[in-house]
Amino acid sequence: MLAKLSKQFRTFAKDECENSSPLYEHLANKIADDDEILKVAALKDNLYLIYY
Repeated sequence: MLAKLSKQFRTFAKDECENSSPLYEHLANKIADDDEILKVAALKDNLYLIYY
């Protein structure tokens, strides 16, 4: 599940932030690399992130 979520953050960084928002691109890529933050993002109350 974390691998899928990590890929979604990378996709968001590339497709939505590249060339338009360097800060959000950087943050999304950092989140994609951090298992602890991905675990928080995957919590039940944050399921909407999984369906991006």
